[in-house]
Amino acid sequence: MARLPYDGAPGPADTPGGRARLHFHVPGATGQAHSGFPHIRRVALPALRESRAHGRPETAARMDALLTLMATLDDTSLLHEGGPAALLSVQMDARDVVRAGGYDSPGGRAALDRLHARMRDSGLTPAAATRCCPPPSSWTSRSARRTRPRAPKSRRGRPSRGSWPAPPHSFPPPHPSA
Repeated sequence: MARLPYDGAPGPADTPGGRARLHFHVPGATGQAHSGFPHIRRVALPALRESRAHGRPETAARMDALLTLMATLDDTSLLHEGGPAALLSVQMDARDVVRAGGYDSPGGRAALDRLHARMRDSGLTPAAATRCCPPPSSWTSRSARRTRPRAPKSRRGRPSRGSWPAPPHSFPPPHPSA
């Protein structure tokens, strides 16, 4: 369905992400959709399955999948907001969280706190990662889904700038050792 033409879609340069996609020659949300969301199928889902196979709590497995996605996706919102240096910085910081043991480990939580602080201080949001790819809870069967708080909406109905990721200690729920 994502490959079907849609007359109501904005033009390639009508959105910040679209302009970044054209300027930096990355596929963006449109390319991900037209390709059948390869980052979801090849990166995020395997990370989610691996975390679950290791017995990690569901929230930790989902966060690890999202962080793995952030570490590999050419996020056009980050490119628009801060250019290639900002994208690379967020990708490297997301990798650090995963390499430090993920969301469920003390080292991973410390790395996540650093990632969040850098993004907050720089005014960066990985919005393309969260908009073009469904949140981790919708990648799984209906029985495994949990509801999550919605990001604050702007007047245009989109998550407001700076609304993601939420402070690590408010969403997802605090780590038991935090």
